[in-house]
Amino acid sequence: MNEKNIDCIYDAVDSCMKGGRWNLLNNLFLIITKNAELKELDILLSYATSSLPGKNNIPARADFIKRCKELHPNPELWKGLE
Repeated sequence: MNEKNIDCIYDAVDSCMKGGRWNLLNNLFLIITKNAELKELDILLSYATSSLPGKNNIPARADFIKRCKELHPNPELWKGLE
């Protein structure tokens, strides 16, 4: 995954959070969680990191992080992202 695509993830998530589009983000995380095994690790980490400031407003994010930890069990990857 190239840096430009990762930047797009950060920008999109940030825009949704700034715009208060929590329902949209929650639905996005529901979808990503169902298909997490199809995503590259850097994509999963990008979603986890970019959404951290709004984690309390995105209920589906907790299940997303749980699924990511199942797929990539190295605890160092997810440290501080819960």
